[in-house]
Amino acid sequence: MPHRTVSPGRPALVRVPLDAFAWPSGIDQALVMLHAEPPEITARYGLGFRHDLDGLDYNLASVAKLPSGRYVKFIRHYRAPLPGTVVWVDRGDSLRDAWDELRVVLEIDDAATSWRSEFMDGSGAQGRDAA
Repeated sequence: MPHRTVSPGRPALVRVPLDAFAWPSGIDQALVMLHAEPPEITARYGLGFRHDLDGLDYNLASVAKLPSGRYVKFIRHYRAPLPGTVVWVDRGDSLRDAWDELRVVLEIDDAATSWRSEFMDGSGAQGRDAA
């Protein structure tokens, strides 16, 4: 059974098993890097992280489904040079829409991030934002 956050007034995140997850388009893209580390994300939102391996390195990862049905993956690479957790979305998704929804669900703002995708504000073409 998926875990749902239960904070009053905040839409729920639904945890998705890492083993059963695949990006709808088959490709992901980085959205933002949160200052928060996996233990803080787990404590605040109930998302459990698991040891994983991707094309970059070993990491801690967690996948969640937002109320709209879009997926987000939280990844903290063990040897990343900076602290924080990167949030990834599907390559076919709108970065702006994904960030707008994630901010509401997590109750955060731009100050909670160390960086955001350069493509989010129309400075480049990627995903549906390019249309």
